[in-house]
Amino acid sequence: MALEVAADADRRLLASSADQPGGTAVDQIGQRDGTGTITHNTDVFRGLSPGVTLMIGDPVRIRVLLTISAIAAVGMFTPAAARAEGPAAVRCGSVVSTDAYLATDLTCPDGNGVTLAGNLTLDLRGHQLRGPGATEAAVIVRSGFSARIQNGAIKAWGVGVGRANPDPDSAMTGTATVRNVRFLNNVTAVAPQGSDIGGTPTAAFVVRNSLFENNTFGIGGIFTGSVTVNASSFRGNSDAVRIDTGKLEVTGSRFYANMTGVSCVEGNCTIRSSYLFGNQTALTSGTYAIAATGNVLTRNGIGLITVGSSGNALSSNVFAGNTTAVHFLGAGGTVTRNTFTANGVGFTSEDGGDPMATTLDRNIFIRNGSGIFIEDQGVSLKSNIAVRNTDWGIYAPQSIDLGGNQASGNGNSPQCVGVVC
Repeated sequence: MALEVAADADRRLLASSADQPGGTAVDQIGQRDGTGTITHNTDVFRGLSPGVTLMIGDPVRIRVLLTISAIAAVGMFTPAAARAEGPAAVRCGSVVSTDAYLATDLTCPDGNGVTLAGNLTLDLRGHQLRGPGATEAAVIVRSGFSARIQNGAIKAWGVGVGRANPDPDSAMTGTATVRNVRFLNNVTAVAPQGSDIGGTPTAAFVVRNSLFENNTFGIGGIFTGSVTVNASSFRGNSDAVRIDTGKLEVTGSRFYANMTGVSCVEGNCTIRSSYLFGNQTALTSGTYAIAATGNVLTRNGIGLITVGSSGNALSSNVFAGNTTAVHFLGAGGTVTRNTFTANGVGFTSEDGGDPMATTLDRNIFIRNGSGIFIEDQGVSLKSNIAVRNTDWGIYAPQSIDLGGNQASGNGNSPQCVGVVC
C-alpha cells in the first residue's frame, strides 16, 4: 500500500527556471528517463530515500509517491508515540502513583491528605496543604517507593510527612526526599521510619532547604532509619530533631530558640558546619556517641550534653555565651581544637559512677566562668590553654597530665589544679 502526496506546481515557474543557471527546473531536480519519470537528485531533495519518484503530467503536477518502506526509513510521518500522562492535581484523600501537584491551597478537615504509592514527585507549587490540627498525616510515603515532596508549606497536621508499611512483617524500604518545604504548627513535621531492631537503617529520609517552625517535633520518631538534613532551619520547636535507634547527619543547618536542637537516643549522630543558638539545649545524646565538627554553638543553656556514651568526638567547634558549653555525664570521648569563650563553664565532666576515658587536646578557654572544671577520674589533658577565666582556669584534680597545658590571668589560684602549667 502506498501513500500518495500530490502538490500542484505552476508551469510558468518551471518554465521560468529554464533561464536560471543549470538549465530547466526539470534539469535541476533530476533526470528524465524514457518513460517521462524524473529520478530525484539527492542534492535537491536531500533526505528523501529511494522509492521516491517525481512524475510529470499535463497539466504539470508533481506527484511524490512515498512507499511505507520509505516512510519507515526516513522517519518522517511516523505516528507519534502515545503521550505520557502529565502530573495529576491532588485533593484530600488522594492516592497517587505518578507525579502529582497541588493546584491551589488545600485544607483537609479530616482524614489524611495525600498518599504516595509510587516513585514520584509531589510538587506543592508554592501552595499550602493544611490539616485538621493534631491528627492525621498530610503526606504518606508507602514503603518500597522513593518519593520527593517539594516547594510549598505543610501546616497543622499530626504528621506532616511520614512513612507507612502495608506489610508490617517486612522492613521499611525506599527514600523520601523533602526539599524546599515549610512545616508549621504540626505535632511531628517529618516522621521517618526504617531501622531494624538493632538500629541498622533500611530506609532513608533526606531533608534539604526546608524550614521547621513551631512544631512539637521538627523531625522525630523511633527506629528512624537514615536521616540526612542539609541547609535547613529549625525555629521554635520543642524538639527540632529527635532520632531514636537510627542514624542522623546534619550539615549546614540552623537551630534557633528550640527547647532541644538535636537529640540522639541510641542513634549515631553527626553534626557538621551548623549554627545552634538560643536553644535550651543545643545538642544531646544518650548511650551512643555524637560527633560534632565545625559548628557554632552560642547563647544556649547547654551547648552539648552526652550521657552514658563513649567515643564522642568534638572538634573545631566554637562554644560562646552558653551557660554550660560541654557536659559529659558518665561519658567519654575526644574534645579537640575547640574554642570556649564567655561560657558559664567551658568543659565539665562527671563520672556517674562509671568513669570513661576522655581526652581534652589543644582547646582554648577564654573569659569563661571556669574554663575546665572536672571532678571525676579518667580525663586526660594535653596542650590546653586557659586565659582570663573568672574562676578556675584548669581545675582537674584527678586528671591525667599529658603535658603542654597553660593557664594565666584566671580568677582562682593556683591557675592549674591536677596538671602542671
